[in-house]
Amino acid sequence: MNKLQTWTLNLVLLLGISILSQPASAQASDFTDLKGHWSEEVVQTAVTQKLVQGYADGTFRPDHAVTRAEAASMLSRVTRLTEMSQPGASIADIDSHWSRAEVDKLTRLGLLSPADYAQGFQPDVPVTRFELMKWMATGLAQADSGFRQALVDTAHTLLPSPESYRGGFTPEQIPYLAVARGAGLVNGFEDGSLRPNETASRAELAAILLRYERVEGTRAEDYLGLNELREVGLTGTNATSLTPYRYLKVHNSEEGRAIPKYIKLIGIGLSSKMDFAGLEPLAKLPDTGIYYNFHDETKPTRFVKLRDLNMTIKEAVLEGLQRGDSMYLGPEHPKQMSTNDVKLYYENRYIHVTFDDELIPYTSFANVVDKPVAAGDLAVLTMHRMIIVDVPPEEEGAPRSLYADFLLGDREPWLQRGPDGLYVIFKEVTMKVHDKPLDMLQFYNAPGHARGNGFFTLNRILPEAAARSGLLTIPESTLSFFTPGSANRFWAYNSMSRTATNSLIMNTDSGDSFWLFREN
Repeated sequence: MNKLQTWTLNLVLLLGISILSQPASAQASDFTDLKGHWSEEVVQTAVTQKLVQGYADGTFRPDHAVTRAEAASMLSRVTRLTEMSQPGASIADIDSHWSRAEVDKLTRLGLLSPADYAQGFQPDVPVTRFELMKWMATGLAQADSGFRQALVDTAHTLLPSPESYRGGFTPEQIPYLAVARGAGLVNGFEDGSLRPNETASRAELAAILLRYERVEGTRAEDYLGLNELREVGLTGTNATSLTPYRYLKVHNSEEGRAIPKYIKLIGIGLSSKMDFAGLEPLAKLPDTGIYYNFHDETKPTRFVKLRDLNMTIKEAVLEGLQRGDSMYLGPEHPKQMSTNDVKLYYENRYIHVTFDDELIPYTSFANVVDKPVAAGDLAVLTMHRMIIVDVPPEEEGAPRSLYADFLLGDREPWLQRGPDGLYVIFKEVTMKVHDKPLDMLQFYNAPGHARGNGFFTLNRILPEAAARSGLLTIPESTLSFFTPGSANRFWAYNSMSRTATNSLIMNTDSGDSFWLFREN
């Protein structure tokens, strides 16, 4: 190659990557095409930090597309990652391209995956918004294990974007979009959309680079929005991320009786003055015997079946009391009891129950997702998601939640916040109507788990907000909506005071439930 060709090539490269290679002293105020642009302040900061530069003609061209090569080059300079997770990895078709070193660096760091570019990197093709979000979400995951887990947790989350219902996301894109959105790398457009398949502009890249530089190396758990997205992805709700409500362990059935598989001991406390004749139904159960000194650590604990006593229960009690024993009449294997057997024990006022606490799981909203709840013979409902928005008193500012704009819309001024504010509970529900017209008054009074449960108070979302976010909600007149044989999936809401102390409870016809109680 002669000197003229070399000079020409260098000039082309200089102009081609001008976003990087203009003098650092250039200021955003010097660019003739930035005044009044939404990115003016962002570009000013990015230029000051030497993340981006303008063109030699005094322009920045904020709305021009950025190529993959340019984006990779800038990201390679911003990232502070040094540990190579994929040493030796490379992407085809960049051997002779000016961006080879930068692309190779991002590939070795694990931000770029050769599998995503099996047909070649095509470095001069405009980069899409999704590519940027995936590269950067992957970079965050390389820097912090919490972000790495977040990519797993958000696989089935709900993104607060109209594309979630109108289409525009693929399942493979959702975790990367969720991490980018939850960590604040992107905020979406005015309508909340993320537009992942559109090309990224120079201004957008400047903005996302600034945010990435700030976020890389931080902890995923420090981002409320990401915590919400993770919880929704895992359970269907953001309740514990946003509110002081926490899940309870539940060891009793709806009837208030112990669930056998969690019982450590169930028995009737024995004394000399009790009605021994009343113990006969329990004595007839094949597994029944007497526990001696179950709770007394100073004496040996033992269990003797009734058939091995060679005396009556009363005689055994009197003998044990003379020795100073404490005694319970109960089954040797309580976890194998039937619910009817448990019921027999609960009919005696001297019942005593001890639980294997380590065996009792915390309840979760995930328990009730897609489980049936009957409203008499009128309909069957299933709950899919429960999203809470924290609406504080006016003086405390705007509603809190990554989903606030997506779900509240223009309804927020209409909410009577009151002195304590509200938790607005949005629910995604399917209602399958049986073979007769559904009257809402009859629905609210129908027998079953839905009656009296605030989760099935079906207030419609403001139509304008629903339309903007791509959500289906209840129409003003429900007669043509809840028709016989229909099955509609829709969003509705109810609200409660932010200072309410009542628990949030839901039981389903399948026996699954969740309990949330206020921790403080």
